[in-house]
Amino acid sequence: MIFTSASASGYDENITLIGITAEKGEVIRVGDTITIPMNDHTFEQREIIDMYRDWKKWKKGKDLFSEIKEGEWAECVI
Repeated sequence: MIFTSASASGYDENITLIGITAEKGEVIRVGDTITIPMNDHTFEQREIIDMYRDWKKWKKGKDLFSEIKEGEWAECVI
């Protein structure tokens, strides 16, 4: 997977928002545990809780989906 963005949640310090794009032959699903490279050169494992493409719809509980495939992208809540 290719990480395209990352940010901390202003509502909950335990939630991080990341942007990802699935690479060739890859399927990423809600519930998958991913390894995230950190700034201090360590790695942290987190579970994908939700995926969405539109922040406004996600806040309203709409436009959620469960997986992305090769070449697709999503903003994920981990």
